Amino acid sequence: MNHTILAATLPYLPHLVRIEKAAATMFPLEDLPEPLRSNHTSLADFKHAQDDNLLWVAIDDSNTPIAFLLADIIDGCLHIAEFDVHPDYGNRGIGTQLLKYVLLVAAQRSFPAVILTTFEHLPWNASFYAHHGFTILSDNLIGTEFMEILKREKLLGFKRRVSMILRLPPHPTPRIPGHE
Repeated sequence: MNHTILAATLPYLPHLVRIEKAAATMFPLEDLPEPLRSNHTSLADFKHAQDDNLLWVAIDDSNTPIAFLLADIIDGCLHIAEFDVHPDYGNRGIGTQLLKYVLLVAAQRSFPAVILTTFEHLPWNASFYAHHGFTILSDNLIGTEFMEILKREKLLGFKRRVSMILRLPPHPTPRIPGHE
């Protein structure tokens, strides 16, 4: 199966909730209990991210999204807010390629770092990101906006979360084909 990674366009947005819901089933109930499991990103939120060029998709041969990465800008860094691969397409390197693509975009846009929160104990979470160069960010280095995200996650009932960072090299950065 071939796939392509690109910035999300409007026709892809309605497919993303399906991916998000399917990916949620991968989490144990103790990590993602109801109602967190059933919550999903609104189409308006996806549209806002797409308008801000902060939403990317992996599409299959039939031009259907099979994975997405939604970001925002927190404390001047690119923040991975949500990253889902449909379970039917897991363990094929699609998530890795999507992450690498977004890291190149972040470097091209001169972000100093990419940050995220994730579960520390699930193999497709913290250890996945660590494999790609992310490190755990100590509390005393977390910016005020990012700290608010962590507080919000705690209030929602998330447990065993860590914040991670990948510091990006300063200029010059490699150009992404088609994004010159």
